[in-house]
Parts: sequence; C-alpha cells; structure tokens
Amino acid sequence: PGPMYHIVQNVNGRLVREPAGHNRKDAERQLRAVQVAVDEHTYVPPENVGFSDWADRWLAELRREETTRMTYRPSLEYAKQAFGNKPLRKLTTADVRAFLDHVGRVSRARRAPREVSPTTLAKHLRHLGACLQAARTERLIAENPVRLLAPSARPKAQKKRPSYFTNDELARLWPEPVVVQALPPAAISDQLSAQ
Repeated sequence: PGPMYHIVQNVNGRLVREPAGHNRKDAERQLRAVQVAVDEHTYVPPENVGFSDWADRWLAELRREETTRMTYRPSLEYAKQAFGNKPLRKLTTADVRAFLDHVGRVSRARRAPREVSPTTLAKHLRHLGACLQAARTERLIAENPVRLLAPSARPKAQKKRPSYFTNDELARLWPEPVVVQALPPAAISDQLSAQ
C-alpha cells in the first residue's frame, strides 16, 4: 500500500519510533498531535505489546455480555496459537493468512476430516479484526492487518437458503385438511350488528 511512515521522538535521551501508517496525510496529522503532546508534556511513548498479552487484556477489558466474550475467546485462542507473543506492530497480512490456515488445520484435526466452512473462517476473521482494531485505537499498531487483507484472501460467508417444508412434512403437521368457509357479506354485517 505504499511506504510506511514513522514518527521518531527523543524521549528522555532515547529515540522512540512510532509507526504512523501508510497514508502521508494521516501520518502528518498524527505527527502534529504527537508534537502537541510533547510540548504539553503529556506524550506517552507507545507500548511494545505482544499479541498474546494484548488479546488477554482486550478480552478481559471488553465491556460486553459474558456470552459475547465467550464467542470471541476461541478465535483469539487460534490467533494466540498462530502468532504467539509476536509484537503487535510486526503483524502483517501474511500473519493473518497464516491464522486462517491454522484455523482450518486445527478445526479439521478436531472433527471429521471435512473442510471448514467459509462462514466459520469469516467469523474468526471478524473477531481477530475487532481485537486488532482496538489495538489500533489504543495506538499500539499503525494499521489493522485484517483490514489490509486483499478481498480475494478473505473468506466469504455463505448465505443460507431457507428450508421449506415438503408436502409430506406438511401432511404430518396438519393431518386433516382445514376448510375455511367464506361468509357472504350480508352474514358478516348481520354478525357485526348482533354484537
């Protein structure tokens, strides 16, 4: 996507290099914000956090129902197995593709030898993307590698077709035919006036 821009600051005699993304205008905006924070003595250098540490922290701090956290947990476990504690800022789209391959391999080993559905892979990718987007918001990474993944590399969720009842199933549901008798308009008005 182009060159990677970095913001380099001297913090207490130590050079701190912070990735700012591939977009020059965004990098310049981020540089101005960092310069203001340095001038106001509020600048905090970004952490060098490993993926496993971040995933655990993000999941623990996620303000959602427990059932929601439970749906994210398996996806993040797959990612921790695939990435280990590799620094967040070093994750690339190649790592994301390796994550998808890992999910497919591990899932096939646990169940009958069948292909993992694209819908399942897309779900795991969404969960990983949410985790990494939170890291981007916290300025731990410059860009979310899940969002940089080429469309051709993304699994597509399959749309399920509705399943209709067959005639035999309908006959079992309603064994006797229901007869609806239409009333003439005069009978309807007589019934309404009687009430």
